[in-house]
Amino acid sequence: MKKNINTKISSCILASVITLGLSFSVSAEDMKLEEAKAEITRLEEENTSLKQELDIYEKQIAKHKEKLEEHDRTIMEMKAEE
Repeated sequence: MKKNINTKISSCILASVITLGLSFSVSAEDMKLEEAKAEITRLEEENTSLKQELDIYEKQIAKHKEKLEEHDRTIMEMKAEE
C-alpha cells in the first residue's frame, strides 16, 4: 500500500516536472520566434534603406556617365576639327 502511494506521488511529481519543462520549452520557443520576427523586421527595414541608398548611387553614376560621354564627344569633335 505504501509502495503504491509512493509510486503515485512519484508519478505525479514526474508528470509535473515534465509539464513544467515543456512549458519552459514552449516559452523559450515563443521567445525565439518573437526575436526572429523582430530580426526579420529589422533586416527588411535595413534592406529598404540600402535599396534607397543604391538608387541614389545609381542615379549619380548615370549622371557621371552622361558627363563622361559628353566629354568624350567634345574631345572627338575637337580632334575631328584638327
